[in-house]
Amino acid sequence: PTNLKELPRALLVPRWKVVPDPEKVLDAMRDATFDPERAVLLESDPGLVPAESDERGRVSVRDLSTEVIEISADVPQPSILVITDNYSASWKATPLAGSDGQTYRVMPANYLLRAIPLTAGHHHLRLEYRPTAFIVGTWVTLLSLVAYAAAWGRQLARSRRGDGRR
Repeated sequence: PTNLKELPRALLVPRWKVVPDPEKVLDAMRDATFDPERAVLLESDPGLVPAESDERGRVSVRDLSTEVIEISADVPQPSILVITDNYSASWKATPLAGSDGQTYRVMPANYLLRAIPLTAGHHHLRLEYRPTAFIVGTWVTLLSLVAYAAAWGRQLARSRRGDGRR
């Protein structure tokens, strides 16, 4: 297909189409007229009303680690911020100081990429990979360490008293 070209790490796309069936998204992407720089395919409604213009804004991405990126975008009209990294439901976006947005939603775009719907304005956000299993594992580890420390402290206190009970 002629529509396969390298995309930038992040781009603002002013047009989108909702295609709820992932298999149909793949079919639509195979169409020779599909241009991923001009339109994005989403599996659900982004909650925006598209403007008539193709005017794009500016976006910059700063990698803070493999699991955290900081994004700044100046958007002249409602657009979809497409990040050309793999989508996962574990990616969470939070607004940073000076951002016009109060909340951000990360959703799949073009079957496997990340999309964040943006209203017109200035957006400054942090995108972080936070899988639920990692959070649960951290709490289990912390609770286990506390229980171990308590048991160790209790054993130490018994041995100092000369209490032979175990």
